[in-house]
Amino acid sequence: MSLPASLSPAIRVGLRAVASQGDDGIDVAEVALLLAATDRPGVLLQPYRRHLAKMCEEVARHAGTAPALDRRVEALREVIAKRYGYVGTADAFRDPDSANLTYVMDRRGGLPVTLGVLYLHVGRALGWIMTGIDFPPRFLVRLELDGRRLMLDPFDGLKSLDTPGLRALLKEFAGPEAEIRLDHCRPLSPRAVVLRLQNTVKARLLDSRQIEEALSQVELMLLFAPETPALWREAGVLHSRLGNVKDAVAAFEEYLRRETRDSGRYRVSMMLQELRARLN
Repeated sequence: MSLPASLSPAIRVGLRAVASQGDDGIDVAEVALLLAATDRPGVLLQPYRRHLAKMCEEVARHAGTAPALDRRVEALREVIAKRYGYVGTADAFRDPDSANLTYVMDRRGGLPVTLGVLYLHVGRALGWIMTGIDFPPRFLVRLELDGRRLMLDPFDGLKSLDTPGLRALLKEFAGPEAEIRLDHCRPLSPRAVVLRLQNTVKARLLDSRQIEEALSQVELMLLFAPETPALWREAGVLHSRLGNVKDAVAAFEEYLRRETRDSGRYRVSMMLQELRARLN
């Protein structure tokens, strides 16, 4: 595998342990911290874990024992966005460190999904029903209580977004003709949230034509999400681009074993046939 050279045995073991966990048991912030540490060799994660625990305590204290939904939102907003200053920054989409949770916690600003990880960690640690939402323009979180739901924007100080607000955000991103569809508010599992976070890192590397580094990110994701067929397919494509024929064949074979739908299988089968011919 083309894993980052800075990947320590402890982080490798930690990420592989996540692979065997059910989605509901995954701590998104802990996985994000392990991934962040691969870019910061020697960084001590315990101070960040203590900070997360402190935020959980303060949000719980602010919310009270039997809060209404609005009170929970207020507690999250007051502690995370206002007291600690976690908000979106203008340069977050250009700064490669804005997807690294340790840097974000140092600077108190980052990408929507990185900030969302903080809210998800706190909400879920308190037993609240909080979900990451794959809204096209911006990662959002949804908080639920007693049949009521609120869509919240971690990038904008946990601003609550009603349907007109969501529509306005979408039109700003996709143009005046865009309309909200059901799949625009698709909930993400905790594992999928971390994959979305790490995909931003990989996308930036691909944009700058750093193929080997992008492959390292894909294989890093495979440590904790080996059941994701798309990652095996992408690993095969990147290995092929780098001329790693044997590794490309192995990745594509793994993809075909795991992908049960017809979509994509034919094209991968043709690519695999070509690669095997090159080996022979």
